Amino acid sequence: LISDSDLLDAIKLAFSFALVWSVGANVDTEGKAKFDDWFRDLTGDIRRFPNFGDVHDYIVDVNTVNFVQFADHCPPFTYNPSQSFSEMLVPTADTTKYSHLLSLLCQADRNVLLVGQSGTGKSVM
Repeated sequence: LISDSDLLDAIKLAFSFALVWSVGANVDTEGKAKFDDWFRDLTGDIRRFPNFGDVHDYIVDVNTVNFVQFADHCPPFTYNPSQSFSEMLVPTADTTKYSHLLSLLCQADRNVLLVGQSGTGKSVM
């Protein structure tokens, strides 16, 4: 549970996360870099993202009331020699990120459409 003293910080983090994934969700690779710069300038007084990576790379850790990278929550890959190559799924920061977002949207009973280039992990969601 979040303490009363951390509640305002947790709300600021949740607001920043929601803003990134609502306003900044529909951009391409070039747009992400521009959005990252714009967003950091806009929200500098609310709550600072870490100085490395992109704002799209972070999730709110409610235990520490801070931003942590999705990559830190990526499950380890376990090689199974009996599994065919086409059945293997190597978890990445991106598949972890989009799985988390998909889970949040499904819990909120929202419709979801995943689009992207081939090989980006849409089919395994």
